[in-house]
Amino acid sequence: MGRRSQHTACQTCQDRHLKCNSTSLPCSNCTKSKKECKAGSFFLFRQGIKSKTSKTSKTRNKTRQDRSTTLPLTENNSDSLETSLPPDTTSYPGSSSSRGPQAPTLTPEQTSVLSSIDNDQTYQNPSNNPLSINELLCSEIDGTLPSGDCTTPPFIVKPGSLYLDRPIGQAIDHRGAELLLHFKTVIAKPWFEVTDPDFTNEALRRAPRCPLLLYSLLAVSSSHKSWFLDDPDTAQDYARYGEEYHEKCISLLLPMLNDSESITDGAFLACSTILRWYEELTPIHGRDDARHLLGGYASVAESFRQDLPWEGFQRAALWIHLRQDIFNAVINQRVPRTNVNRLGIDRSSSPTDETTWAKRVLCLEAEVVEYCFSHEGSSIQRYTSLEVRLEDWDRQKPQTFTPVFYQERDPSQGVSFPIVSVLLDSCVFALSHYYFAMLMMVVHDPRMPKVGTQYLECQKEIRIKILHFLRLLCGLASSSPVPPARGMTCLALSLFGSWITDHAERDAAINVLRKVDQEDAWPTSSLRQDLKAQWESRD
Repeated sequence: MGRRSQHTACQTCQDRHLKCNSTSLPCSNCTKSKKECKAGSFFLFRQGIKSKTSKTSKTRNKTRQDRSTTLPLTENNSDSLETSLPPDTTSYPGSSSSRGPQAPTLTPEQTSVLSSIDNDQTYQNPSNNPLSINELLCSEIDGTLPSGDCTTPPFIVKPGSLYLDRPIGQAIDHRGAELLLHFKTVIAKPWFEVTDPDFTNEALRRAPRCPLLLYSLLAVSSSHKSWFLDDPDTAQDYARYGEEYHEKCISLLLPMLNDSESITDGAFLACSTILRWYEELTPIHGRDDARHLLGGYASVAESFRQDLPWEGFQRAALWIHLRQDIFNAVINQRVPRTNVNRLGIDRSSSPTDETTWAKRVLCLEAEVVEYCFSHEGSSIQRYTSLEVRLEDWDRQKPQTFTPVFYQERDPSQGVSFPIVSVLLDSCVFALSHYYFAMLMMVVHDPRMPKVGTQYLECQKEIRIKILHFLRLLCGLASSSPVPPARGMTCLALSLFGSWITDHAERDAAINVLRKVDQEDAWPTSSLRQDLKAQWESRD
């Protein structure tokens, strides 16, 4: 394994997902934000790999050294067909092989956070806050921008209220407007519109009247922007702004968990998916507690309980939540908690648009993951049914899923992965989930011999299939870059990358992961280090 450095982060920085860069208390972060600096627990974490490619890469690596992938790696060798993942480290209820959606309960930490929120209807920000709530939102008293020091007047909002009586867009300052534009032009289309193009329009339409949604947008935009800034001081400032927005968003979100009307609103589910994406991109020292999935689980479970139709903004957010649920389920070897049979989508093979076909295969993938990690994992009948339905999806999918250009890999020419050029983002997204579902099917085939010479022959066949789909995923990520699809490539490499034995192909896989980190801000440095360590131990 790679070298590990020792560092004791203060508890305040740990809670705020910040890198604590001081060796004594109070640390610089707490001093700057005037927060109480409490001694934290001891951590071991890997340093990020320093890039030598460009000034921008160096700067980003400097500000992101504590960012590490949330994807665990298998420690097995290629002779083992089991996907070895760590136990579920989350505190969600029913994290074992339970089926169907379950309403989450608050963890002790969340309960303490909830109880710490002032029950008063006024949320007052200290004047030293770099991005005070009053810099963005005007007082509901007169609906105008405060004059003078805009951090002084209180912003009044009732705990549990999702919407304000009047729009607050005129109170957004220059930085806030810049961040919303960053979300619209840089983040939204690749990350949030792939299964529903209307997500961004509806999010931006509601944000001026929904502080919860507004803060989630500003939080993710601040953090995402910080990873692409050349100046390290400015990058650190934007990262800190993101944490401030994030904290404010949480203070508004937690009281709403007890309000069935708020949590079934599309804005609440959208906020949960946005914050979950923020959480995926900013793990704490490689640990992913997936706390923001809780809000999504609560929203979906309550909507199921009330038998509400999936429409509009809520439907758009639902499909983002589903893919996040599947991703986390694979990491923690559990059953997805979203009941795909109640999502109101046509699951047939009838002709329709590409996004519907993408949703169909996403539902199929959820069922595959459920099969792999539930008591049905040895059912040949269930496996065969899934196999037939996956084949049917692949055979019946529209012509637009066919690459406009395809070229087989040619190792003799230094081309380790096929070139797979697909034009529509929804098609790239769907194909990546189809390939990943096929990988999971390959290693969980109950018909596979367990011992004997047939087992050895089967191992060879399995290896060929795994490398086939893994190469397709890497080729798709390289030649048809769509960030959510690239995330599935990272997940696949974390599970099956140890099967790659060719040194040139290994280097190509590392380059794919490095591009994902640099271009999409998806953390892969620890994954790259772990893959190299696994390959080194096997050679």
